[in-house]
Amino acid sequence: MIIKHFEKYYKNYLLILFVIGSYILNTIYKKRGLDVYYIIALIIIILGFTKFTLIKDLGLFFAIFKNKKLYIFLIPTVILSNILLFLIKKYFLGGEIRLETNESILKLILVFLFLNSIRIFGEELIFRGFLLVKDFKTDYFLFWKLNIGQALFFSLIHSLFVDDLTSKFVLGSFTFISSIYFGWLNRKFDSLLPSWIIHWMNGIQVLIVAYFNVYLF
Repeated sequence: MIIKHFEKYYKNYLLILFVIGSYILNTIYKKRGLDVYYIIALIIIILGFTKFTLIKDLGLFFAIFKNKKLYIFLIPTVILSNILLFLIKKYFLGGEIRLETNESILKLILVFLFLNSIRIFGEELIFRGFLLVKDFKTDYFLFWKLNIGQALFFSLIHSLFVDDLTSKFVLGSFTFISSIYFGWLNRKFDSLLPSWIIHWMNGIQVLIVAYFNVYLF
């Protein structure tokens, strides 16, 4: 009975560990974030033990990487979005997103590979995960209403991280367009993984630029 339970809900338990681990690291390293992300994510995951179907609809299966069409979208998107983010950072966010230069290598690795991975997964789960619910993704007009709504909310939150009005507009616009694309891409491949991968790669790029303060142009 216990073995069957864990076989059925092992993804839920892994996600719980993800969220708890992220929150602990976030507290230790005092990274800027919203605690409500973790609370909402835990509620969603716990509901997954019931008849709530969201966790089951997320498409968290490695089999998706066997789909060659996925890479046609992923590779160009990762390259283009990183170039745009670098330019936005250089010309509009210079000096506003910055990490301490005395951080240890171990701390840097933890932030890059663990905290950043979990935090971004949490964001994708909360903002784009619900779009994969069967009743939403199969209704074309309802899906697009919800997709535009989450994009507006997500871009608004990101615009709060900068002070200058021009920076708010540029970062907000980029985030809004990206969010709509993420929602559509997840629906196309019936999985949360595509947007998580792209978002994760963008997060790594921003952290590297912020940490080393690298300007190539």
